Parts: sequence; structure tokens; C-alpha cells
Amino acid sequence: MAVDETIRVATSKLDVLMDNLGELVLASMRTDQEVEQISMLHQQVTLWQKKWRKLAPLYRRLRKQNKQELDADMRGLMTFLEQNETELKMTINELNNLVGRLKNDRNHLQLVADTLENGFHKIRMLPIATLFDIFPRLVRDLSQEGRKEITLSVEGADIQVDRQVLELIKDPLLHLVRNAVDHGIETPDQRLASSKPRQGNIRLCAEQRGGNLVLLVCDDGAGINPELVKQTALKLGMITPDEAAMLNEHETLNLIFRPGLSTAKTVTDLSGRGMGMDIVHENLEQLHGLIQVAGQLGLGTVFTITLPLTLSTSHVLLARAGGETLA
Repeated sequence: MAVDETIRVATSKLDVLMDNLGELVLASMRTDQEVEQISMLHQQVTLWQKKWRKLAPLYRRLRKQNKQELDADMRGLMTFLEQNETELKMTINELNNLVGRLKNDRNHLQLVADTLENGFHKIRMLPIATLFDIFPRLVRDLSQEGRKEITLSVEGADIQVDRQVLELIKDPLLHLVRNAVDHGIETPDQRLASSKPRQGNIRLCAEQRGGNLVLLVCDDGAGINPELVKQTALKLGMITPDEAAMLNEHETLNLIFRPGLSTAKTVTDLSGRGMGMDIVHENLEQLHGLIQVAGQLGLGTVFTITLPLTLSTSHVLLARAGGETLA
């Protein structure tokens, strides 16, 4: 079986090529504008010809009636007007051919640019397994240090993700998995006392939804106590008693992403769930991503991260509806 040959290429070189590709795309867009301008010129000349055709019968009658009376200058003018129609026909034909050739060249340029762009995007894509592969050992080492029994299950490791996205998502994902091991999963004795299997489970899942990557970090540990989150936020002055009374469970859990929630006392009360979550939230916002938390006290926690598969420019169709521009 034939094996594809591979070479190592510095990512900086790929970035330079991507920048040049961007210039090619801009050139393609300028060609669109030039085709449009030539097409408008073609329409103007065609309109000119239509106006002349309306006047041509009048001109012929005038020349026929006054043919004997025309002086040399007028005869020259009449001859010019007769040749005008011929020149107009030739100009329109040339413009017609030029528009056709320009459109063919424009379409070919767009095809080449799109093919190159898709090729570069594929080069930049890596299986998310390159990131997921670091977690089995991490979970094993941390569970041994904490004297816990934890299994890690991984799903969707073959999904292709932009290399830059992988690099930027690594730290937030590491933090979430560490928290799940250190503070989410209970010790075997604690789990047995809560009628749970002595072995905890962490699930790391990736799936593609349209142009987005969705990551799930789930554990079947102790979960987050919404009331403790709310009380801690109150003590730190992050919310007022009136605001606290109006928060639902989802809004309460999202308080863990507030900066400054993770003091030493908070780490103890909240089992460390608030620690550093504001940094995770900020990092994901820089990726144009979103993080959500859900779960049930005593049964576990689910963190859902949604972010684009690639940070490269994407082609979209723009439409307006109800006063809003949609892509």
C-alpha cells in the first residue's frame, strides 16, 4: 500500500503563504468590481445604439430630401453619422467579447483562490487527539496524588481542528480537567457513602456542529452547590441581596466565572470550582467562544465549550431580515 510522503514545514511559512493568499482573494474581489464596471459600460454603449436606431429613420429621410442641397461639410457630417452605427456595432461586439473573457478569467481566479484557501485550511487542521492524548496520563497522575479512582473516557478525538485553536484551547481545557479531578470527583470512601461506585468518571467529548467545535468536560462527582456559590458572591459584594433573590440556578452557577470569586475561603467552600474560571472564560472569549456550566448537586457537573473550528476567515452569505444583518 502506498504511503503519503510528508515534510516538516514551519508554521510561520504557512502563515506567510496564508497572507499572500489573502492578497489573491482581494485581487479576485477587485476583478469582480472591474467586471461590473465593464458590464455597465457595455450597457451604456448599447443604450447609445438604441437611441441612434430611433433617430436613424429621421436622419435618412433628411438626407434623402436634402441630398442635392448639402454642402461638403454637411456631407462629411452625414457620412460620419452613417459610419457611427457601424462603429457602434463593432464597439458593442468587442465589449461583449471582453466581458465574456473577463468573466471567465474572474471565475477561474475565484476557483484557484478557493482551492488554495481550502487546501491551506486543511493543512492547518489537526485531529483533536493531538490535544486529548495528554489527558489520560494527567488524570492518572492526579488521581494517584489525590488517592482517588478515576477513569477517563474520550470521544470525538478524530475531529479536525485548526492548529491555532488547539494551542489556545489547551490551557482552559487543562484547567477544567484538573478541577474535575482535584475537586469534582470524590474519594472512594465519599462516593461509597453517597451510594456511588467507588470509581469516578470524567468524560471528554468533542463534536462538530456546523462550523463550530463543541467540547464537553463532564464528571459524575459532587457537583456545584448553587447556594454556596450565591452566598460566596454575596459575601464578596459581587451581587446584592435583591439580585441574589432574582437569580435562577443557571444564572447562579455562572457566577463562578466572575473575576475574584476564587479566594482561599471560596476554594474551600466551593471545592475549588470557582478557582481560575474567570481566566478560562476570558481565554475563550478571545477565541470568540462560549463556556456554559450545568449540573446537579451530588451527581456531577458538565462544562460545555463552543468555539469556531478555525480562526481563518470564512465565506458567508449576508442577508437582512427584520432590520438585522445575518450571516
